[in-house]
Amino acid sequence: MKWILFFGWLGLIFSFSAQQGSDSLELSNRFAIWMKQFFSTFAWIPFDWEFLVRKLAHFGLYFVLGAFAYWVSPEESKNRKRRIFCAFLLCILYAAFDECHQLFVAGRDGKIMDVFLDGAGSFFGILIAYFIKRFLISRKTNL
Repeated sequence: MKWILFFGWLGLIFSFSAQQGSDSLELSNRFAIWMKQFFSTFAWIPFDWEFLVRKLAHFGLYFVLGAFAYWVSPEESKNRKRRIFCAFLLCILYAAFDECHQLFVAGRDGKIMDVFLDGAGSFFGILIAYFIKRFLISRKTNL
């Protein structure tokens, strides 16, 4: 089941990247309008809400990917750092592939800064997954 979720999430990211620039912009704008309405207290601030939506999408999608990557990476109880590193490397490689893929999609371009943002999201997703696993293990042994 965990592999289905992992590969399904990779497919979701790929499908968003395969959207033409105009379709991607339209989707981002819809979410930006929703966010502006939701955070109406701050709506008066001259801010590029569409930019925020795009960057939060990068971070959020790769946050989940990082958690899934940690979940599917081989468990080696003696070498947690290696597991974290392998999950992070997998996410970074996919982020780089994803940005390269966008170079071939009409109206899109690949950005190295997005790879860094994807990496940050992945890193935090991996850390959260790691600490949840530690918490569950410690709770299990204390019962």
